[in-house]
Amino acid sequence: MRGPMASQPNVLRRARERDLVRATRALFDERGLQDAPIEEIARAVGIARGLIYRQFSSKEELYVLTVTEYLAELDGLLGEATSADLESVAQLEAWARAYVGFCLRYPAFLDCALSLMHRPAAELREALSDSVWLRLGQGIASCVVHVAEILRTGARDGAFAVDDPDYMANVLWTQILGVTHLARIRVGVRQAAPGIPELFTVAPDRYADGVSDTALEELLARMRRGEIDAIAFTSKAQVHRLFRARDADSVRRALAARNVAAIGPLVAAALAEHGVNVETMPASAWFMKPLTAALVEAMARSGEPRNRPPEDDRT
Repeated sequence: MRGPMASQPNVLRRARERDLVRATRALFDERGLQDAPIEEIARAVGIARGLIYRQFSSKEELYVLTVTEYLAELDGLLGEATSADLESVAQLEAWARAYVGFCLRYPAFLDCALSLMHRPAAELREALSDSVWLRLGQGIASCVVHVAEILRTGARDGAFAVDDPDYMANVLWTQILGVTHLARIRVGVRQAAPGIPELFTVAPDRYADGVSDTALEELLARMRRGEIDAIAFTSKAQVHRLFRARDADSVRRALAARNVAAIGPLVAAALAEHGVNVETMPASAWFMKPLTAALVEAMARSGEPRNRPPEDDRT
């Protein structure tokens, strides 16, 4: 009996860590990195604020572990994007598109990644426990290795002139973070005349040309065919990305017969700006678990499938 009893605290600790990381990520996605107070994270999980500091040595550790949650998802996406059937140049393009698309889909991840880069590695290492430092390294390496292997194979086949694939992989990793940030803020600066700076607009699609457009087109097509009953939005960026993919009227028609859900009031407001009514939203706790529960309850309460195509799209 001592074995199971001894392991029970560790199981509970891991479960609490998982819940806290997920709540933090949900808050990041809803409000951004700068507006994720510890009090609200604790409230979402149903624990006292002080218990977070018994779980983690600092708020920074919790935020870093949240980054590893993003990295785990990104690792999977990069692995799916870089098919071994593609040649090296096509693989590199697929990797970059998947990476840029993820950064644009989750602006909080981009903020977190850039924030981590602001600190010297030795200083960041001192702020983290051995376990969290290791997990951060594992998360980044699991994503960077995809492009490193592409470059290594391409260099061997003569497709790339790269002497050090691991170094170049890190260069590309950081360059895409910077370029995607430029695409997100949509403003560049140039010299209009000697000593006279001038701002100009940067269109996101200039750097993220076609990123996830195929997937968005397929999503809209499935909604038009009546194959989707409900759709949930977890960030404002998702809303704006969808409406950039097609003309607003087409998107609104596709959403018209769906149960449109929003993770919180900020996302609901973004949908309202585009003329879309939100039917489902958590009452108070604006995180993934309450959103899922509210959506399941709403679908069950409706009593019948809603996957009918809009009138204008029926054949």
